[in-house]
This record gives sequence, C-alpha cells and structure tokens, in this order.
Amino acid sequence: MQHQPHQSVIINLALSHENHQPHTPTTSKTVVSGLTQNWANELADFNIRVGGIVPINHQDKPYDQQPIIGVPMQDEIARNVEYIVRNDSFSGRMIESEIGV
Repeated sequence: MQHQPHQSVIINLALSHENHQPHTPTTSKTVVSGLTQNWANELADFNIRVGGIVPINHQDKPYDQQPIIGVPMQDEIARNVEYIVRNDSFSGRMIESEIGV
C-alpha cells in the first residue's frame, strides 16, 4: 500500500451485540478501537489512513435468532465505509453503525 501513488485506507470491522448490556463496550469493539488508533499512528507516515466500524444491533430478537450482519446493517456499513474513504481527515477513529433503534 505504501508504494501506491495515492492515499490508502484500511477499515477495521468489529462485531458488537448490545441487547443485554447496552452501555457496556464489548471486547471486540475495545480491541479493534485500540488497533485502529495504533495502526493510524504507525501508518500515517506511509500515507495510509485507518478507520473502524462497529455495527451495533438494537433489535429485540434474541442474539441466537439474528443474522450476524443483516441486509439493513450491510447497507449502513457500506455507507460508513464510503464516508471513511471520502473523508481524508478520518483516521484513527471508529464509527458506530446502528439499526433497529
């Protein structure tokens, strides 16, 4: 990526489920957020940005009855990826994608 003539972007995806404890950060979110920040700092000199997305599902279905990432969430993730890619100042941060609110 560092040898490309244009800026590159890495987007990390953390899976999260908020049904049981809506205000408690998940391990996945915490780990991916830390990696995103560290990689953004380390790769900035190589013209590589790093962003992250955490899809959060607030639907009322029990965890075992939901698809991991349903179609509405896929659409929301795609919109967030587009935002991160187009926004040159977005690096080292996470976006929370929410549906079913």
